[in-house]
Amino acid sequence: MDALNLALRAQDTARSFQMQYQYGIGYPLTVLIGAVFVFIFKLFNVHDPVIAVNFMNVVFSSLSVCLFYLFIKRILDRSTAFFSSLTLAFCPLFLAMSLYGRGQILGYFFLIAGLIFLLKHQKTGVSSYLALSGISFGWMGACRLQDLGLMAVPVSFAYFFPTSSNRNPEVRQYILFIFVIFLSCGLFYVPALFQKTGVFFTGQIVRFFNNNITYNARFPSIESLVYGFNILNENVTIIGLFMAFIGLCGMIRTKQARTLGFLGLWYLVPVIFYSHLYTRVPRFIMLGIFPAIIAIGHAWAQFDQRYSKNIKIRAGFIILFILMLAIPFHHIYPVLKLRHDHDFMKEYVHWVKENIEENAMVIDIDRGEAYQYFGGIMTLGKPYELPNKKVGREELFAFKEKLDGYLSQNISIYITDAGLYAYDYFQNFRRFMFEQYHLEEIAEHGYVDYNSGETNFLQAKIRLYKVYKK
Repeated sequence: MDALNLALRAQDTARSFQMQYQYGIGYPLTVLIGAVFVFIFKLFNVHDPVIAVNFMNVVFSSLSVCLFYLFIKRILDRSTAFFSSLTLAFCPLFLAMSLYGRGQILGYFFLIAGLIFLLKHQKTGVSSYLALSGISFGWMGACRLQDLGLMAVPVSFAYFFPTSSNRNPEVRQYILFIFVIFLSCGLFYVPALFQKTGVFFTGQIVRFFNNNITYNARFPSIESLVYGFNILNENVTIIGLFMAFIGLCGMIRTKQARTLGFLGLWYLVPVIFYSHLYTRVPRFIMLGIFPAIIAIGHAWAQFDQRYSKNIKIRAGFIILFILMLAIPFHHIYPVLKLRHDHDFMKEYVHWVKENIEENAMVIDIDRGEAYQYFGGIMTLGKPYELPNKKVGREELFAFKEKLDGYLSQNISIYITDAGLYAYDYFQNFRRFMFEQYHLEEIAEHGYVDYNSGETNFLQAKIRLYKVYKK
């Protein structure tokens, strides 16, 4: 759904040459770069915007691996850069995210570019590198603002405690650095203020933070921390976890305290934050997996250098390294292939369309664009609940009034299990529907839950109901 929303906003931007924004906080640079790819693909007579933005992620994920190599080469050494970049290239979560048009991959690209420029500034003292670093971080925010906010702590640590320079960081330059970040990010939001929907967009941002942070945060717990650790384990196996520990110990032994502190903050801040959301998914944790991969690569590099002349031991470590890459890839490959062979959302919408009348409406909450794009089906939004946001009776009866109005106009209304049970944490909506209406089961179809995560494949049977007044 996120990829489709991005594709449609990118297509609208390419057609109108006017900046369009996604849901939530808009992700303007993601849309803009997507629009460039949509425009280029049309030159080659490819008019499907989804293909264009998916290819965008393929390109930028490949470039991110290259930048990752250059960054680690500067902060540590060439051997660590080799093992780390290869681990990233085979990371199941990173691979899965690379196939769909989303803003995270672009954010990672500009994040690593910003870190490289920051290192060059610290080594040379050239102010233009610091400006380029600020611009890169600002563009990261224009792709994925929440990730920039989370990286503020580790990036500030990297500025004040440089790993490749003995220069004393200047507070005045740091303030200018932050100003460049804000300016280069904020400029992408300026067009929204001058559009007719400017006031609405401002409210949209407020609602985004309320729904995704204020109403979505859970109390700190060990279980939440274990969740982030398990995501790392799924992507690098127990071998990778052990090597990450060895890599961190190696940094302690060689007194690389600043590098260790930076990597530790890079891992802990995003993983702790995203693990404590109710609507948590594995792709959010990917931001924190990068430093773990660096630690893993550092351990392999240490062993490679220590046993460079012992062919038997070195061969054993190479076999273990290949196993570390192959085991998670073996698990993710069937999922990637199935998603490559099937457009499950499109198939799902076509199934619904085959079983409803021409002018019928479907009750749903976040699949409206898919219904419209793939089937020309109108949707009716429903009240939704999050763990910290309960639906009241007034909101439910306001929805009923709207629903009864459509039914009185002889417009058929349908709902699926997904629409009935999703975002209904306290089960108030489903109880209300069964109390007030008769739901007649019409058909049943296979369904893939896209909210289950990029590396998971949750299939289930889903039913379609027709809604009648009691």
